[in-house]
Amino acid sequence: MQMKSALSRAVSAIVSCVLVLPSVAFADSTVRCESSGYRYAHCPVDTNGRVTIERQLSSTTCREGDNWGYDRSGIWVNKGCGAEFRVSGGGGGGSRNKAVAAGAAIAGIAILAALASRGSSSGNQNADVASW
Repeated sequence: MQMKSALSRAVSAIVSCVLVLPSVAFADSTVRCESSGYRYAHCPVDTNGRVTIERQLSSTTCREGDNWGYDRSGIWVNKGCGAEFRVSGGGGGGSRNKAVAAGAAIAGIAILAALASRGSSSGNQNADVASW
């Protein structure tokens, strides 16, 4: 009975981690980027999601594609645009995020397999060694 309780706790912990991981990996962030002196500026940030203006800071109206935009490596501004941009993780996620999620899933499966194989023996520890 003690083994089932330990297995149940392990499963609960793994499920909790799997549910929390995507929200951490794909969390939104806010980035301030400003064109000083009407010059081009690039603000580095992982933009592998969606970028929107959260709050305009400049008196110049920021228009996407005209005086602001983004690429894979960050947000760019020009011609006096300045704003706080929201970078939404979306469902895409970067390659690092995907690697973290895959690693967590593999670790969880390995832990479950190890616990399940220990729980399947009839309590005879020699049986575990012989089954290797």
